[in-house]
Amino acid sequence: FVPQGLIMGAYGVIANLLNLYLWYIVYINFGSGFNSFDKASKTVIINRKGLFKEIDVKVRFDEIKSVKLDISEGFNPRRRIGLVLKGRKKILPLSSSGDLKPLLEVEEEGARLAKFLSVNLEGIK
Repeated sequence: FVPQGLIMGAYGVIANLLNLYLWYIVYINFGSGFNSFDKASKTVIINRKGLFKEIDVKVRFDEIKSVKLDISEGFNPRRRIGLVLKGRKKILPLSSSGDLKPLLEVEEEGARLAKFLSVNLEGIK
């Protein structure tokens, strides 16, 4: 037997902790960052804000297998551009997941990036 007030108080405390966490995520702008493509040093630098630290990924041009367009329509549409690395199945996402750009714009941006990196473009059927 646990009093109802104690349970409701615990729900309130948990809800307030979740509220603080979500506002902290909004305050630090979690997941934001930039992509830098340097033709002189032939490196791609992907920088993102993490929860407590910034995440930096540096990739050389010769490690990149292709540029992949991840496009899915329907109830939860997704239009992203990513890098497929040689010898790995990982895809490094380059575009943000929050915005839904027009399909033509995503395809043109992916084609320009593939041409700049001198790699193939995947995902267009």
